[in-house]
Amino acid sequence: MQNTISVKDLSVHYYGKQALQHISFDIGAGRIIGIVGPNGAGKSTLMKSMLGLEKYSGSVQFSGEPVDKHRSNIAYVPQRSDIDWDFPVLVKDVVTMGRFVHVPWYRRLAQSDKKKALEALKQVGMEQFAGRQIGELSGGQQQRVFIARALAQDTDYFFLDEPFVGIDMNSEKIIVSLLKKLKNEGKTIFVVHHDLSKVETYFDELILLNGHLIASGPVQEAFRADTIKAAYGDNAAVLQSDKEMVVVGP
Repeated sequence: MQNTISVKDLSVHYYGKQALQHISFDIGAGRIIGIVGPNGAGKSTLMKSMLGLEKYSGSVQFSGEPVDKHRSNIAYVPQRSDIDWDFPVLVKDVVTMGRFVHVPWYRRLAQSDKKKALEALKQVGMEQFAGRQIGELSGGQQQRVFIARALAQDTDYFFLDEPFVGIDMNSEKIIVSLLKKLKNEGKTIFVVHHDLSKVETYFDELILLNGHLIASGPVQEAFRADTIKAAYGDNAAVLQSDKEMVVVGP
């Protein structure tokens, strides 16, 4: 059960309304998993529930244990809209924050921690911006900094909520390349995503939602015309050819 995640009968209610109902799936290590569905489908809610940031009923286990036993082994990158970009903090300090999960409160960061943070910045091509204020960067640069913070945590699980929204193509390519490298190292990576045209390129497995689970499993099994229609209804036009499926969503 090393680095596996098991979700059983997960449900979430907001003010008497059911946001997610009876979600169940199992994920192994070394996979990039896309969480996909229309607006309001519960994608971010599912991710936050798995991390224990939302109240839910059901069961979520990491390697057979509750999430609280794996806090230091999980990196989470929230939506950009959830971050205060006006807060005065330097890029290098944002990335260094990723090391605090491994450092007792009474100890200062060691030089090895600062070195890991710098290495993470280099991986995303942002080392030359280490002394800049985070608010001075472009959207793509800011996202790369937060990816670097996740890399600095040196974890086995990565959760990214809409990491490609509002960023440039170069930043997206850098992030995707890093995620695939992490996958090859045996990491488990969840990505909330909305661009269906890139599902087959970016992900190994898919969780397709619309309040409930439409489909889950390997992309070639879960990403089909019938499952897309079940999730998006008449808002998705599905064009199939012998070589690829192109989905144009809302």
